[in-house]
Amino acid sequence: MEDITKCKAMNHTTDHLNIRYPTLPDVEACSVPLLYPNTAEYKVAEFTPLPTLAKGRMDANECTGVREISTSAAPGSPPACKCTRVTMDGPYSGGAMVKCLNCLDVSKSTEQNSCPAGTKLFSPTSRQDWESFLKSAQPLRAPNWIIDVTRPQNGCGGCTSYTMNTQTSQQLSWVTKDASPWWLRSTKYNEPNGDYHANCYLDLWKTPANADEVTWNDHNCNYHSKSYYCQSVKFSSSPKTGSPTGCTCKKVELNGRYSARFLLKCENCLDVSRSKEKNSCPLGSKLFSPQTREDWKTFIASATSLRSPHWIIDVTRPQNGCGGCTKNAMHSGVAAQGTWRTADMSPWWLRKSTYNEPNGDYHANCYLDLWHAPANENSVTFNDGNCNYHSKSYYCQTVKSKKSKTTTHPPWKIKDLWTLVMKLNGDATFGFSSKYWTDDKTLNENSDEAEPGNAKYAEFTSVPFGKIKMCVGAPDKNCVEHKFTRDYANAKALFAAGYIRDSNLDQTNILKTFGPAKDSYQDCPPQRPGFNIECNDGNKARWGYCNNCQSQPCQNSDSNDADAAIGIGLAGQSTPRQMGAGWTNYFASGKGTCAANSMTSKQVWFYVFKNIML
Repeated sequence: MEDITKCKAMNHTTDHLNIRYPTLPDVEACSVPLLYPNTAEYKVAEFTPLPTLAKGRMDANECTGVREISTSAAPGSPPACKCTRVTMDGPYSGGAMVKCLNCLDVSKSTEQNSCPAGTKLFSPTSRQDWESFLKSAQPLRAPNWIIDVTRPQNGCGGCTSYTMNTQTSQQLSWVTKDASPWWLRSTKYNEPNGDYHANCYLDLWKTPANADEVTWNDHNCNYHSKSYYCQSVKFSSSPKTGSPTGCTCKKVELNGRYSARFLLKCENCLDVSRSKEKNSCPLGSKLFSPQTREDWKTFIASATSLRSPHWIIDVTRPQNGCGGCTKNAMHSGVAAQGTWRTADMSPWWLRKSTYNEPNGDYHANCYLDLWHAPANENSVTFNDGNCNYHSKSYYCQTVKSKKSKTTTHPPWKIKDLWTLVMKLNGDATFGFSSKYWTDDKTLNENSDEAEPGNAKYAEFTSVPFGKIKMCVGAPDKNCVEHKFTRDYANAKALFAAGYIRDSNLDQTNILKTFGPAKDSYQDCPPQRPGFNIECNDGNKARWGYCNNCQSQPCQNSDSNDADAAIGIGLAGQSTPRQMGAGWTNYFASGKGTCAANSMTSKQVWFYVFKNIML
């Protein structure tokens, strides 16, 4: 007890019980550094200072978990315009994203914006994309928050009656700049309500609480902004079908301006020595061919020689000999070198000064060898060498987009702009069930438009129209036209829209242009005339109609028996394969007969045109 009393009388310190709270450091912003392989910034810092022959492989240390994206604003942007990378907190289909502030003010998709090379205004593809975006970034209004979802016509398409995303067929007239899928919401909303003007951006006018509450307004093209989010443009890096298993293609990050949108590096691919041979460049691309001295400067700052065993370039001529030879500078601006060309007929540049090649031992269509590593854009060298040059690795770049021919008309007239979007030779490639009718893939898009064969051009998914035509047997004659009562955003939208019955189908001219023998087919009104038709017994057409055997009476109801089809994109009863164009087996079996004996393929050129008020 004495000890307890003594202890109570003592003074005790409690300092050891004081809680010392540490000072928390400032929160550091989570951002992706720019100096990692193989960004443009990394190349400038690590490779540009090196001598030409000491650069090694720029892409030897790829950071596969981080997607590269340029942060350099597009040429022509204001000096104050700055783009910075956005760190995404979750998966995003569009790849990497940047935030561009104080840039070119835009209100329409047809105007130039400041998005860096290889990017476009943002457009989430799914609800998941919106979830990731909303966790990673804030609304960006200057003064409005714009998004890359537009349509090439006035009006609202599916309007407020249908949900606003690309999975809704009634909204397929709304598109993005790169024709990639887009998503605003999975429920209906009271916009767009009809006061939309062609190509104008929507305003994301309210801050969404979550991915299910994205809202927007169209409002008479009153929305614009000088600040916006940009995401990577959709492109394919998959080598062409038929390439070796080990063939790979990777995007090259460009340190500067390059005339073609993308540059790809393809290795261990199809070995080629001539422009007429199939290479492994992904669809929509071709072997590289810088167009200007500035392009070469960018290339040299971004990539190195690629020899396997030679370094080839898409500059060839269709005749033996050297054209302007060594007496003239080698670029497409020199008339004497006009016989040298690229696969897409785009301009090309090798050097401004004369050189001792090509010296005359050139063979038609053979690739040149860039036989020395250029120290700079003024010292590109090459050799023709008797067609001895070839390679299984090469750089590829996006093909030049085709520009439609235009004519000038008085302002009260409408301009007819015919554009070839597809060629069909009658085989199964473009049969009714072919995915080419409803997907974004192209086929043989560099093929000569006047030559027969199969091709699907990029314009299939990009050109709006109000009228179409198909020419049978020749590209510019023996044609039948069809005019719609509405516009379509593109041919894909038409053929993805499901069955469209159209009583205005020109049966007389279809028969005239396709040319089945008189009296060999049933002379009755068409059954299910129109588009994406599916008649009984497996008879189908993407554009055309069905009928019965010649010996049978007329059966014109949609529910009646059918035996055959004529037109394009066909499938037919007792027809051994689907067909791109022509008529199926029972269509023209002969007078008084009903036999599966008349399957006939035709070569067809399929065009669309758009009406533009001048």
